[in-house]
Amino acid sequence: MSVQLTEHADTKLERGHIPLYYQLEKILRDKIAAGEIAPEETFPTEQELCSRYGVSRAVVRQAFGALLQDGLISRIPGKGTFLARQEPSHRTLHCFNTIEELVELSAQAVNVIRYKGLVTPGKAAASLFSLGPGERLYSLRGIRILKNNPVCYFVINLPGEFAGFFDDENLETGAILPIVEKKSGLLVHRVRQTITAGRARKHTAKHVGLEEGDPVLQFERIYFTADDKVLEAGTSYFHPDRYHYVMEFSHKK
Repeated sequence: MSVQLTEHADTKLERGHIPLYYQLEKILRDKIAAGEIAPEETFPTEQELCSRYGVSRAVVRQAFGALLQDGLISRIPGKGTFLARQEPSHRTLHCFNTIEELVELSAQAVNVIRYKGLVTPGKAAASLFSLGPGERLYSLRGIRILKNNPVCYFVINLPGEFAGFFDDENLETGAILPIVEKKSGLLVHRVRQTITAGRARKHTAKHVGLEEGDPVLQFERIYFTADDKVLEAGTSYFHPDRYHYVMEFSHKK
């Protein structure tokens, strides 16, 4: 059910020194705080908000973007925009024992793709994929949503020749790796994961609710075939205050 926002007769926003997107963002924040929007209700559509407040779609998307960054809302492709479930601020990321467990969790999430296409690699990426001069990588970038909440911003790099693999695939649901394995005919033999604390760049920061330069939790995974060919390399960026990575140890038997 879509929520009906109660407004005064004149709801058009006024152009002035306060940006329109910020005015709309504050209106929606106030309504969320007042309990006028419930988790099971969808927000009005972009077109409805444009009509109600006399603004463009770009303004509405900027306002939604700020709420998304702060974890107040989630946008599910094909379903709409929802108030995010208010859960404890700390989540736990468990250690995986198998590649299958990793793929299984990825398959439970929704991918909101922000960019896909060929890119020119930096020196480190070119070396990792053993690329020659002029060769490019295929990149997928976006936000991963789990249980109606934004989980992380991700960047996935693949060999450039894999670009055609995704033309007829729905990348919003499910894991990317099974598509790569099926269409390339290659299987992942091992995965190397590195976890580091870094500084959020401007583009990354806006997707995980941070300021540029703030600490960010960075997960890097490199997927190797049996002959050590790199099939996929991905980096995910998490808000450091929201996630813990837990491992358990025991004595040898």
